[in-house]
Amino acid sequence: MKPRKWARLRPLFVKRSEHVLEFYPRDLDGLTISVLLSYLLICSLYNRITRLLPTRLRKRSISRSNVSVSVPFRLVQADIDKYATHAGLADSCSRLEPSSTGQNLGHAILREPLHVHALLWTVCTPTLVLLLVSRLCPVDPIGNVNVRNRFEVFDMARCVADLTWALKGNDLSLRATLSPEWRTVRRGWEYDITVEVYGRDYHLLSRQIYTMLQFANHGKELDSAQRDHKRGNYPASSKTEEWPSPLVEATPSLTFRISSDEPLRWAQLCKDYNPIHISKLGARLLGFRYKVVHASLLSARAISLVDKVDVCQILDVEMRRPTFVSKNLHVQEESGRDQIVLKICESDKVNMVITIQRKPI
Repeated sequence: MKPRKWARLRPLFVKRSEHVLEFYPRDLDGLTISVLLSYLLICSLYNRITRLLPTRLRKRSISRSNVSVSVPFRLVQADIDKYATHAGLADSCSRLEPSSTGQNLGHAILREPLHVHALLWTVCTPTLVLLLVSRLCPVDPIGNVNVRNRFEVFDMARCVADLTWALKGNDLSLRATLSPEWRTVRRGWEYDITVEVYGRDYHLLSRQIYTMLQFANHGKELDSAQRDHKRGNYPASSKTEEWPSPLVEATPSLTFRISSDEPLRWAQLCKDYNPIHISKLGARLLGFRYKVVHASLLSARAISLVDKVDVCQILDVEMRRPTFVSKNLHVQEESGRDQIVLKICESDKVNMVITIQRKPI
């Protein structure tokens, strides 16, 4: 980023709950993201050394409601090309039209609801980093993981029309909001970050709900929220809806693998330069033996292997175990009347579950 673009980050460090930035998140480069992540790390270490984190986390998470960041958003052909390349849409497993090249590729991807969800997930990720960096955000980046996501598109036809309009050089907008409500669970606290995509006339096109787990030791306390969690009585916002019909059909497994250098190239698109994804040394320092694959990359690759789905307004993703690079993975597909379930497995263990809801919102 140029010096003047560094100055555009200043509003994030002002003590206010709402931040409006004037640059595109896609303009963030690896150096800028690395500096922001280093800032988060320093703040986290400072709070741990001074032993202020538990009090700060509880009090500020309640008192600082609706911390948000708003940014302009533009979808460009280069982003779609990168997405298509790393999602594996150029190989023989692709379900796109044979003539999908150049700008036609963008239109072909936007005609597939699953890829609309996955593409929006990928290009909206930078707003999460900007939100976490904001001065009043109480989240501690150390010991903080994404456990499940829900992606909603309220009117797929209108969403596709506005994304196509954005491909012509027009701006949409994004708004990331930290929920003021934190749920006490056995391993710590859960909270939600909501990213909303607004189209022309500031019409809400899509909502993405990222459920994060902040690890913490509650000691011997076990309140009603924890007991409910153990019984499976999750809050409505954090639990995938009950499947309305049984899964009746299973297909043979589809195999793939993520090479060691793919996470770094994917990070250039989603701007998630977390060391566990792009550096083997960074991953080891943070407790992993190998580099961890981005959840968005894993999802994009998996849905590229299955047949085209004509209707998908809700996509639920549950991350159960980290997936490492250079591992042999397979996708188990189970179909029912109202949903399709994709299980991304390594050997006999399920790493991720993707639930495709066919019914409308």
